[in-house]
Amino acid sequence: LLDLVSLKACQLSCSKLDGFFNEYLIDFGASTTCIIDCCVNIARLNIHIILEIFLKHLEKKEVKVLDASSRALLNQVDFNLCFQRKSGLHERFFSIIQEITSLNKEDVSLIFSLMQKISMPKKELSLVNNSVTFNSAEPIINQTFEDAFESFLHDFDCHNMYMLFDAIWIWCFTYGFPGESVVTKMISTNKRRNWNKMIVEYVKYIYSDDFGDEVRDPVLTCKELVLDDGGISKRTVVVEYPCEHFVKEVFCKSSSFQFKLYDNHEVDLSIRASEKFPDSFDMTYTLTSDGNTTPPPMLHFALQVCLDGMRGLLPISWCGKPTCDDTKRYWKWGYIRFYEEEAEMENKIEFKDGWKFTFNLYKRDLVQLVCFWVG
Repeated sequence: LLDLVSLKACQLSCSKLDGFFNEYLIDFGASTTCIIDCCVNIARLNIHIILEIFLKHLEKKEVKVLDASSRALLNQVDFNLCFQRKSGLHERFFSIIQEITSLNKEDVSLIFSLMQKISMPKKELSLVNNSVTFNSAEPIINQTFEDAFESFLHDFDCHNMYMLFDAIWIWCFTYGFPGESVVTKMISTNKRRNWNKMIVEYVKYIYSDDFGDEVRDPVLTCKELVLDDGGISKRTVVVEYPCEHFVKEVFCKSSSFQFKLYDNHEVDLSIRASEKFPDSFDMTYTLTSDGNTTPPPMLHFALQVCLDGMRGLLPISWCGKPTCDDTKRYWKWGYIRFYEEEAEMENKIEFKDGWKFTFNLYKRDLVQLVCFWVG
């Protein structure tokens, strides 16, 4: 008869079995060892359902001890099968078992033998490779805001709200803030493209002076564009150098940097660069992703500069590739210029490009390459 019931049970869905066992074992502690044996036999591959009922039974008890029904189950359960069938069950099992307050000699021996048989499930790791996009805003810097906005979205690879905000910041620093319609356009684009919101930290610390506040503040207070992250920093410093060393380590040679994100995802950032061939510059990152992370996070990069005790973020997603003059002494990355000494300003090399405003960094200025979690 038991074999016949087991055969019929195999034809039931997991959800129906779950309902049956929860009803049949509603008083788990009062269940006889015979009943437990029958249920284990019926459950077979779905034995994790009975293990969950057992854990609920222990959770309800103020004083957690093993009774006869618990021992009958623990002696028969294939824990490795349970943990494979039900994600997260192994953490819950060990957490509750640790709360058992009274164990006799036989119970200790039973749990010890279980520990030897259990293989902790390994997390599946996948490698997520991404190339960092550096558009060049230089060709459209002379356009009206309306035309530039359309170009940002349709003529370039602009794939998140951070990049759009960077582009608008650059245009506004060149020509001035065109009005509140900027925020309206950003909201409309965000809804249409279903992008993630930016975190407060990025917008709050974007480089700003009295003029720049006009760009930053309306966006910072817009809940449709900015997510309140509860004070949790999602910024990671990748590398930090004085200006002169930053140029040598990031622009003039290929290098690799390893770092962790705020949630402990491991990232390997590779920079391909050459002092002789600046056009070869390329940046990619490989993210070691837990198989449970869906989708894997994307990253957005910027420069963070520390000047006179103040820090500010400089967008780089529209700066193109770093370039230098013929002497290899003077480097620029879009609107950002890197000089050795402030005194050289009088004799500095003027780059022939379309940028109408520049941000100057000098030998001892601290420069950080930072990244932000996009989502």
